Amino acid sequence: MMGLNNTCVPNIKGVIARTHDMRMKCAFVTILLLSISTVGLSQSFREMFIDTTDNALDASKWLSTVTGFVPLLMPITEPAVGYGLGAGGVFFHPNEYRAAVKEGKLNSRVGELISPTPPSISGLGGFYTDNGSWAAGLGHLSIFKRDRIRYKVGIGGGSINLDYYGKGIFEERSRRFNTRTLGITNEVVFRLFDTDWWAGVGYSFAILKIDFEKRFEWIGEDLTHKETRNGALLPSIAYDNRDNIFTPNKGIRWYLQYGYHDKWLGGTETYHSLNTYIFGYLPLAPGHVSAIRVDSRSVFGDPTFIYRPFLVMRGLPVMKYQDNNATLVELEQRSAVYKRWSLVLFGGLGKTYSSINDFLEEDLVYSYGTGFRYLLARKFGMHMGLDFAWGPEDFAFYVTLGSGWFRL
Repeated sequence: MMGLNNTCVPNIKGVIARTHDMRMKCAFVTILLLSISTVGLSQSFREMFIDTTDNALDASKWLSTVTGFVPLLMPITEPAVGYGLGAGGVFFHPNEYRAAVKEGKLNSRVGELISPTPPSISGLGGFYTDNGSWAAGLGHLSIFKRDRIRYKVGIGGGSINLDYYGKGIFEERSRRFNTRTLGITNEVVFRLFDTDWWAGVGYSFAILKIDFEKRFEWIGEDLTHKETRNGALLPSIAYDNRDNIFTPNKGIRWYLQYGYHDKWLGGTETYHSLNTYIFGYLPLAPGHVSAIRVDSRSVFGDPTFIYRPFLVMRGLPVMKYQDNNATLVELEQRSAVYKRWSLVLFGGLGKTYSSINDFLEEDLVYSYGTGFRYLLARKFGMHMGLDFAWGPEDFAFYVTLGSGWFRL
């Protein structure tokens, strides 16, 4: 929930993040209603939702008020769990970010804050899909000391029905299973002096109950019914000089997290994990931004299959491509086409592998797609839109608020 980088339950987090990251995906119905309301608007509504600079629909003033609440109603389109509906809400708390927006302390050329302190955010929500999966949770991000300290916490649970394909890309026949989970994760990070470097530590704990539809043994272990707990200590370091946390136009975010999973932390298994990613954004010309994402996740030891990393790219079902290691590269191009509207093109390659010695032997997996964005909140630099993605076997579309690679 809330986009936390939780390695404790990576696969359940992946499902929820792809189907129910309530901070990232805005309400289709909400925006549609706002758009319809621009016809014959009352004066007070026009003052709140119409930007006088271009007479376009804009939510900046709404989000920068004390009542900065965004109701959410969104379609679920994740191939792994089917179609469904999610609902919830996000609240933007008053802080330095919103005060600066209201006072107009902005970079007029690109419309972002001169000192882009992110807002404090709270969110809650849930979803249900046509394969019987459901989840619910809440989360919060707090910003302290003029963005020198950030604290994130999330709690959630659910019942998710998924297909298990095994380690690597080795067979077409999948095995259906259900996992019921309840977990909490939190992290505090500190800015190092007055730089763009951050360091912190987190803790995650989750309880999972796994049930396969049919008897299933894997390397001598009966996984038909299994209960497991996962407790993890998660130190991290990061570098972040993006100009905007929602839809960056320039800058880099690099993140490295080590996970120590052990019984004394409340779990039933002992292993280690290492997750790292880097996002880079380069403005080639006004209104044209090229971006790259490199992501690698690994586990060391012999954890239960559900804790092993998998490829997370638009167009790929959750958990379909999974092994001890998962590495991917994704490119994206966003280009302005008309006023507030932009066209997005993206594509990526990835692979899973048991060890570094097997890297060259494993097959590459691809995905690609296109989409569009609308500049929904100019003063926040926040875009919203749809992405349409194709993988080797599946098609999916995603409602996106901010960047498709949103991270705090």
